[in-house]
Amino acid sequence: RMLSVGTRISHKSFKAVLAVFALLALAGTILIDKESLAFSNQSIHESRLFRILRGKKAPKPARINLIWLLGFPGAGSSDVITTVEQSTGLSMGTNYGNKLQTSDRLTHLNKFKSEKVQKEWYPVGPFKNNVDFPIDSDEILVKTYCTGHCLTNTDGTGTCNRIGYIRSLIHIQKFWTSCARGRKYNPTSRVKSNGVKPYRKHQVKKIFVLIRNPLDMIVSRYLHSSRENKEKPSHEGFHHFCRAVNDRWGNVKEIKKYKNIVSLRLKTDGIPCYPEFFRIFYWYTNAWTLAKKREHIVIRYEDLENDLEKTMSKILDFAGLKKLEDREYIPMQSEVITSWWTVEEKEKIGTFMKDLGRHQSDMMSRFFNQYF
Repeated sequence: RMLSVGTRISHKSFKAVLAVFALLALAGTILIDKESLAFSNQSIHESRLFRILRGKKAPKPARINLIWLLGFPGAGSSDVITTVEQSTGLSMGTNYGNKLQTSDRLTHLNKFKSEKVQKEWYPVGPFKNNVDFPIDSDEILVKTYCTGHCLTNTDGTGTCNRIGYIRSLIHIQKFWTSCARGRKYNPTSRVKSNGVKPYRKHQVKKIFVLIRNPLDMIVSRYLHSSRENKEKPSHEGFHHFCRAVNDRWGNVKEIKKYKNIVSLRLKTDGIPCYPEFFRIFYWYTNAWTLAKKREHIVIRYEDLENDLEKTMSKILDFAGLKKLEDREYIPMQSEVITSWWTVEEKEKIGTFMKDLGRHQSDMMSRFFNQYF
């Protein structure tokens, strides 16, 4: 009987303890700061973990619009990019993430790790061009050579193959794809520098075509080759370079096909580097075909030399960029030696280019006849 009474007292005590704990919990809840609770709930809901648990991804930033800067090697694309970056304080883009610039206007090959322009929208490229300047604009110029950079050494050797040198120029779709292809560099990878697959070329919103006198582009190409091969440029070296180009590429079937078309009447005798002039013609024919399908602008390099302020203002307006008040435009770094062409060679080159363009494209009459 005493045990039964003791048991009943124990149950009552237990219930009393539970009641006390419940009251303490209620009081503690009431005392919690409402703002802290609200902040805690907001933090949980906005956390990456909570979004993942809900099956939702973090929102993407606004997409940066890509503007292709299409210029055949030697046309001055690097000069334009440098001037835009220095005058705006912003980095532009490049397909070639293994070759980047710094704020002192120096170019560095295989030194800095490639950084994508906007990995959320463009996971394979293009890349940030200047490691010291930020990307902080709605639109960005992207330098691409669209398979044009393939070059022959003065001894006739080099890494170019027929596909890279000429076939991608003959087929517009291959050319278009090559405009979206590039290279990256990662100093911590086993293979530090390698090519990357093309990004989505349909995402390019605008096209900026940079043209220049073809004679000057060829000389610029030679000077670039001389620097890479650590050779001193000379008139003799230039013609040796052109003979190597003619010997290696003058009889590939893509060029022979056009040389044998009677209606074109192509004459190549006495023309130094004529495969390069052939490439320039088809490169710009393709570039003009792509440009006409999008909002576009065409700029002559010579206009940048003769009226830098006006021409750069036109470029920045097209790209939605603004020049900083304390910055000046950097003059073009032209290094062309015009005396290396004879009058007879210039006449033959002009005839060759016009004959190519007679039945092929309105690009020639629009942009290049003025040079011949």
